[in-house]
Amino acid sequence: MSGMIAMLSAAEVENNLGIEVFVTTSKGIGGIIRQKYEDFTVREISAPTNQLQIRRPSEAEGPYSVFWLEKRGLDTILAIKKIAKSLGVSQKRFSFAGMKDKNALTFQRVSAWNVSPEKLMEVNLKGIRIREAFQSNSPINIGSHLGNQFLIVVRKIPLHLDEVERRTHRISNEINSAGGAPNFFGHQRFGLIRPITHIVGLKILKGDFKDAAMVFLSRTSPHEKDEVIEARSELRATENFKSAITRFPTQLTYELALLHRLSSNPNNFANAFRALPRRLLQMFVSAAQSWIFNKFVSRRLRDNIPLNQCLSGDLVAFLDADGLALKELIAVDSSNMDETNKNLKEDKAAIVYPVPGFDMKLPKGTMQETVREIMTQENLTPRSFWVSKMPEISSPGVFRPIAMLPSNLRITPFSSNSTDELNATFEFSLIRGSYATILLREFMKNDDPLIAGY
Repeated sequence: MSGMIAMLSAAEVENNLGIEVFVTTSKGIGGIIRQKYEDFTVREISAPTNQLQIRRPSEAEGPYSVFWLEKRGLDTILAIKKIAKSLGVSQKRFSFAGMKDKNALTFQRVSAWNVSPEKLMEVNLKGIRIREAFQSNSPINIGSHLGNQFLIVVRKIPLHLDEVERRTHRISNEINSAGGAPNFFGHQRFGLIRPITHIVGLKILKGDFKDAAMVFLSRTSPHEKDEVIEARSELRATENFKSAITRFPTQLTYELALLHRLSSNPNNFANAFRALPRRLLQMFVSAAQSWIFNKFVSRRLRDNIPLNQCLSGDLVAFLDADGLALKELIAVDSSNMDETNKNLKEDKAAIVYPVPGFDMKLPKGTMQETVREIMTQENLTPRSFWVSKMPEISSPGVFRPIAMLPSNLRITPFSSNSTDELNATFEFSLIRGSYATILLREFMKNDDPLIAGY
């Protein structure tokens, strides 16, 4: 394709997540993120514009209480579990728009059914603060936010200030020229310490429940503690589930739940998985879908096909005023290609690829060929995403923009007051579902995502 140049390849650890390329070719700045919670601040965007609006308590009545949850060092589910326990109610009463990072300072809206605002405001837990609870007739639902605002500090940059400014300026221009950064699912989707979530999901989709269980239970990571590695290794060698119960550390609650079920019925692996929360089971399938989507986008870039220039057979969604893709899709052909490419260049539309599922239908063309080839390599078909032994975790699939363009991007290098090290703040907003770490990797280009803090 005209205007395209060869992509930079990613490190092996990212390749294993389907994140195989960079869209930019300029050298990165290196550095480390998440040195403290405030270094990675996330504020949910829930207003009609890209401004965080905190609604004041009103006199409106309703069965729900809506509040702003501020948390540090906890993922959203664990924070809600702690709040529910402190109030003596079920965590099923709570709902939220989207998961927020654990190793971060985050602000998001949450709703609680039949819990008064006054009770919520009395919650006093480490790492948790509840702000401005008020009554509402409606709950907060998954996907009801528009996106997130980020303020991220990159520390220990091994460059001089002027070089950081040059490199970040070049990379910003490259991202804009490319129509955005690849909208990959981020590293945390697959597990940073032990990135096996998608592998378990792929095996479930293929009906290999024993292999799925053994990967979940016995696949080791050099980043785990020695006692965990030893317990997993012994189980892999012996497949003795009863013995493993005594060896696995108590903090591995999900593994132990699976082991207890297998110890009484060692041949029914599908049934054993039902010992795990449905949300975790859905996460396995979702991670597998995310990995395949990443492979689709990587292939497009490796084939030098731009993110913002459509070909016959591509699917395109128009964007609303907030930059979110509308559900109605346009199949590109020779009759509408010129007009569609004009809309893509003006950021009025986005090319979408499938996050595959059992209801996946594609027009003929380059995208269909890529999807078919990668799905065939993995021995998958759309029907694979209907899990007959666990219909509740089956997925029809969705379509996702293949590029993300940050808004209000501002990069500010600065020196630490206590040391001579150079740091930089990155401020920007992304639409929901897009990962800040995927944008940052274009600027940082570290070889090891775990060390970098992705």
